[in-house]
Amino acid sequence: MGDVVKKRDASVEALRCFLMFLIVMHHVFIRGPWSYNQALWALPFTCLIAWHVDGFTAISGWFGINFTWRKFFRLWCLMAYYTLFNAVMGYIVFDMPFTTKSFVISGGWYGETYLALMLLSPFLNAGVNALSEKGEVGRVWLLFALMITLSWAPLHFMSAVSPRGAGQFSLLTMVFVYVSARIVRIKMDVPLPARKLILGPVFFFAAILVIGGLKVMLGYIRAEHNPCCAAAWEWLSYYDAPHVWVMAISILLMFAWYIKPYAWLGRCCCLFGPTMFSVYLLHESAWGEVAVYKFQKLLHGYFAVHPSVIVVLSAIIVFICCVAIDMPRRFVVRMIDRMRRW
Repeated sequence: MGDVVKKRDASVEALRCFLMFLIVMHHVFIRGPWSYNQALWALPFTCLIAWHVDGFTAISGWFGINFTWRKFFRLWCLMAYYTLFNAVMGYIVFDMPFTTKSFVISGGWYGETYLALMLLSPFLNAGVNALSEKGEVGRVWLLFALMITLSWAPLHFMSAVSPRGAGQFSLLTMVFVYVSARIVRIKMDVPLPARKLILGPVFFFAAILVIGGLKVMLGYIRAEHNPCCAAAWEWLSYYDAPHVWVMAISILLMFAWYIKPYAWLGRCCCLFGPTMFSVYLLHESAWGEVAVYKFQKLLHGYFAVHPSVIVVLSAIIVFICCVAIDMPRRFVVRMIDRMRRW
């Protein structure tokens, strides 16, 4: 796998691995025994890391999707493989019965939407390039950003801009984040100063405080039982929220331009980077969700520590196990590719 390591950007691959770990940690929390906990200690597992998914899409925009049917088919095959693998594992480990749904090829909401993004990518890339050449890409992007923001905003700011099929899990949001990162890559010939990139995280945390503060005030006005609960601060921290996608793109730029991992860590991230989507497919399966829940209950029974420690420890172990499960598959695929070239 040496050539894979050489071709990949170690900084961005480090970010890719970090983002997937955050996604695993988020899912471990929401699939675990404390998923309905509304204490403020839950925030680092929910809204404070809500930019992880947009970060993944932004990486695709940064490099650009160079669509080929071979790439599309490889991703589809990966999803098909893990659909079958997860069905078999569910039956063996937890005696989950096979149903018709067990063999319907799925890549989770992200994988299925990403396949659609791949099919759209030639059109999107051509549009960004054409608008950039005409010098109109900034003005047109502002209209797109306004539409996404109005769609997300409470009551849509009375604008009546409420497109069907929008929202944080939509293709529309994924297209917007992809296009935004693509424009930044094309237009930013010189890296922005780090002090300016810090404004992205500042905006993110300020928005969380404002949104949470307003929700708490509203809770007191309505005399709610616990207006300071975690749900107040998570309110409107969705993937299509402006502070979330600004944070995601800012973090991407920090890694791409300024954060350089140690050489050994960079090599590891380049090696394991291609496995990150498989980590998603494994731990978000039906049997994976059951295993995550039972594992956290087991750890909680053995260790008298705060639930947050259990969540972090479980996330680390789940992440490592998923990587270990996928590496043999990658090795076999690589051997088949080499034999085919001979």
